[in-house]
Amino acid sequence: MAKDIIHEPVKNALIKDGWTITADPFTINMIVVKITTEEVVKWVTMSH
Repeated sequence: MAKDIIHEPVKNALIKDGWTITADPFTINMIVVKITTEEVVKWVTMSH
């Protein structure tokens, strides 16, 4: 994953403030699920 333009300045500011960087970069995997009200209504209707 590419580092953006603010990565180093932010990292340096954190180190200057006393933080210890233990993982660079630190990766967070996320799954985002978007369900519309229409889909919920269909699912509820089908399950009853």
